[in-house]
Amino acid sequence: MGNIRIEKLAPLSGIISLLLFCIGAALLGIYEYLPIADKLKAILDTNASSIFTGGYLGSISAFFMIWFAGSVYSALREQEGGTGRLSMVAFGGGVASSVALASGFSAILTSGARAGAAGGITAIEAVTLYDLYSQVLGGMFAITMAVFIGATGTVSLRTAMFPSWFGWVSVLIAIGLLTPFAYAVLALVLIWLIIVSFWLYRRGLSTT
Repeated sequence: MGNIRIEKLAPLSGIISLLLFCIGAALLGIYEYLPIADKLKAILDTNASSIFTGGYLGSISAFFMIWFAGSVYSALREQEGGTGRLSMVAFGGGVASSVALASGFSAILTSGARAGAAGGITAIEAVTLYDLYSQVLGGMFAITMAVFIGATGTVSLRTAMFPSWFGWVSVLIAIGLLTPFAYAVLALVLIWLIIVSFWLYRRGLSTT
């Protein structure tokens, strides 16, 4: 009975991942693209503890993203049938997105740890670690989420797993994530995660 209940709650891991991601990013308090190295060093020196915590929480969001990807795969595989090729592609995209999350936030965690350690952090170290964080999330995470969302949307359009409009919106989001404007599209990714998490959760309840 307990295992069944945990399985029903599993889709909500997407919401938990999203919350940890948002809290982690908020604790960083740095939203400037390619900031000046000396300015970034000053921010890290002043807020080393909160930045370390933000990096840690953001890294943990990857754990829940993998669990969410598993729930999405299970639902897609059930609907797709056959070899389940697109379902597996979606799962691969979800796992790769988790790796991107962990990698990007680990760079920030490292910068906070270094800033709070004896000797502090140099301006070059600060800007290198921050740029790694921003490029991994803005580049690698965007591309891998495009795979996750695009494959999910395609299966939905073929099987009517989600409403038709949502399948098309998913495909458009995936395309947007592959453009130079991926940063702007990332906000839609957060909304997509919320919708899919709640839909799969409600779907699980209806099959109880």
